[in-house]
Amino acid sequence: MLAREDESIDEADAVRSKKQRDLVDHQADVPLQVELYKANAQLEAGKVTVDALVNRQTKIALNAVAVWGELAARRADAELDQWYRDHIGQSVLTDIIAAVQTMPFRPVAKPPNTP
Repeated sequence: MLAREDESIDEADAVRSKKQRDLVDHQADVPLQVELYKANAQLEAGKVTVDALVNRQTKIALNAVAVWGELAARRADAELDQWYRDHIGQSVLTDIIAAVQTMPFRPVAKPPNTP
């Protein structure tokens, strides 16, 4: 009977020891889990920030391309206008501009004397 009680006490000690080990392991694991959670949260925040930055930079770049394209077209038009003034004269330039503004996109009929 004493052996049985001894065996029962040993089993209870083993169960208690396992619970204590599990508790210690769990307590040791909690700070690690918290740090992993923080690291994952920082990583996600970083991804959101980078995505927002890339979207904003894309909008800025597209706007810059449009603005510089418009400026380049205006500059080319101004230089062409100046060349016409220097080489052809204002009256011819005015006639050309008027003709271009009223010209249809496609000729309505074949111009005379064309093969």
